[in-house]
Amino acid sequence: MLNWAFWYTAFFLMGGHALASTFFAAALIWAIGVRTFNYEGHGKGKDRRKEGVDFDRKNMSVNQYWPGIVAGEWHNNHHLFPRSARSGFLRHQIDFAWCYIYFLYLIGGVKSYQDSKKEFYDNYYTPYRKALES
Repeated sequence: MLNWAFWYTAFFLMGGHALASTFFAAALIWAIGVRTFNYEGHGKGKDRRKEGVDFDRKNMSVNQYWPGIVAGEWHNNHHLFPRSARSGFLRHQIDFAWCYIYFLYLIGGVKSYQDSKKEFYDNYYTPYRKALES
């Protein structure tokens, strides 16, 4: 409560009740959004992983189309390679965030990045495809 009181007072002094209320409402929406994304991104407590799509079997995370396309957050892939700038590895996993990062790299705005697509194919996708064929 002291923390909330401090920040509300600080924002109130900067811009009145409107500013303080706006920041608190934004924080509430953000907290609910993150919680909802994490809940759904981990299968809502059920095993919703799909064979051939979700390769990380150490957790219940799933690749979802909406967060994947909108934010480049292919969640199961992110769990496999958390440091990778790219998380859309499969053909249908469009990753606009990766496109932006790569564009920044091309124009000098980013000096280096980690792209784990080759490692994903070598360690997960290619062995999976070979197992299907045999």
